Amino acid sequence: LRDLPERQRSLRAVFDHSWRLLDDEERAALARLAIFQGGFERDAAAAVAGASLPILLNLASKSLIRRTESGRYDLHEAVRQYAYARLGEMPDCRETCDRHSRFYLARLDGREPALHSRAQRQILRDLTAESDNLRAAWDWAVQRGLFDALAPATRGFGCLFELSGWLDEGVARLEAAIQAVSRASVEESLRRRLAGEARAQQALLLMRHGNFVASLQRANDSLALLRPLGDPNPLVRPLIFGSIIQHMTGELDASRAACEEAMAHARATNDCWGAAYADFLLGYVTHLRGEHQAGYARMRDRLRLWRESGDPHSIALGLNFFSPVAIHLGHFAEAEASLRESLELGRQVGDRWSIGTSLRFLGLVALRQGDAGAAQELLRRSLEVHRGVVTGWDLARSLIYLAEAGLALGDVAEARACYAEALVMAEEAGSPPLAAEARAGLAGL
Repeated sequence: LRDLPERQRSLRAVFDHSWRLLDDEERAALARLAIFQGGFERDAAAAVAGASLPILLNLASKSLIRRTESGRYDLHEAVRQYAYARLGEMPDCRETCDRHSRFYLARLDGREPALHSRAQRQILRDLTAESDNLRAAWDWAVQRGLFDALAPATRGFGCLFELSGWLDEGVARLEAAIQAVSRASVEESLRRRLAGEARAQQALLLMRHGNFVASLQRANDSLALLRPLGDPNPLVRPLIFGSIIQHMTGELDASRAACEEAMAHARATNDCWGAAYADFLLGYVTHLRGEHQAGYARMRDRLRLWRESGDPHSIALGLNFFSPVAIHLGHFAEAEASLRESLELGRQVGDRWSIGTSLRFLGLVALRQGDAGAAQELLRRSLEVHRGVVTGWDLARSLIYLAEAGLALGDVAEARACYAEALVMAEEAGSPPLAAEARAGLAGL
């Protein structure tokens, strides 16, 4: 290690020599290209760094940048660090960082509908390839107060982080934006829109994580921020997310009211995804209120709308919500077919929540048909997939079914352990109905 400083000096000397061999345009381009994280495309190089194709080819010929097999460009990390230090010496360093931030945030602006379409997988792959640039763009915009760029990117940001499973990280980055805009001197409408949209996306991510109390609070905060703007469209998502939490915590009247308001706003603003989601959710709430056949029929009909959209995530989610209603009505073959389709869709997009949920309800199908052994295996697999991804409600629901399977197999000790853990999870999630179910199970042992 004693010669490390000398090696660093030698490497710096090599880079200094290469730097001197570049002309001014190449130096400026290389320094600006160092702003990219995880590589970049040609259009980004031109828009952010002012680097034309001939300049890119010149820099590549000198081994200062390289083109990957996917067609993207990147810099060796040592070169990038050297060039980034040079960027810091340039008078337009901040402007370059601003261009980078605005360029990538614009990639998220309006992307939510496409992420809920049959193009979902390709767009998700494209955005994932740029995930490091998107993170850097978001963080810089928060730091620099580029709130006009953050606000329209927020829905796409939340959707990307949900589909990718980056739940905790997404909540934290959204919180940073909320805190920054709350402290800044900006127009009240912009502050409300950014903070309100960000709170709604936090509600989504926290809900997927199983933190219902915090999720519902964020949804309510979002509505309080957004209602004074007089625009019905931003209200759709916090209403839907709040409705989901409310029906899971037993507040069925509030859940139905939120569904109906969300559906009205979505239809009025031509929000096809929001309208379909709210309508489908209303079918599920109808089932929970005891109108099982009416709920089943509504959900089955609305599933066709999601199929037409081609959105694999929404289709899988719909099938997972539909299946317990079909099971309740004894339509076991239909439920199993729906769940196997959902399981395959979840595996195709790497959606662990969907995979774990499909396995859970496949376990319930087996349990209700008297095959406790198969049910036990499926439910254990569901828990294995879900642990580390979600907490609370999802785990508690699976544990209660696993307790029932244990009892059917004569394993009272496992049933007791599962009910006890389910009770803790349900109480942490803030779900009185599940907590009551777990207590009743323990009392019956």
